[in-house]
Amino acid sequence: MSNLPLNVQKFMPLVQQQIVSGSKEFEKVIERLEKELEKIPNDYQSETVYAHFFYGRCDWFVLNWDREDEIIFCYVILNGDVEMSELGDVWLLELVNSSRIELDFYWEKKSLAQAKYEKYPDYFPKPNATE
Repeated sequence: MSNLPLNVQKFMPLVQQQIVSGSKEFEKVIERLEKELEKIPNDYQSETVYAHFFYGRCDWFVLNWDREDEIIFCYVILNGDVEMSELGDVWLLELVNSSRIELDFYWEKKSLAQAKYEKYPDYFPKPNATE
């Protein structure tokens, strides 16, 4: 059984949980992550990316979290294919149970436009300063 906070357990991939659970080195990361996860809304109105999962050239930019049904609403780019990237619902367990997908521990909340531009500046336009 993990000694991590409940929301962190629900959101963090199991492989990462095994690494950080009980580690003094990750205490501050876990505390910060717990606070940031609490801020993820469940209103499907957000254009802010609160969390980021990744694997290779795949990215899941998390905008909303339905804690009851364990569904996240996110912008997904698979295998770097920006032309086919889209918004949609993803079962959180699909990401958490993966042995390869990781949660970005050091993600800083930002607009979806900014997140897409930072990842693929040759494809997505630079957002306005107000975004």
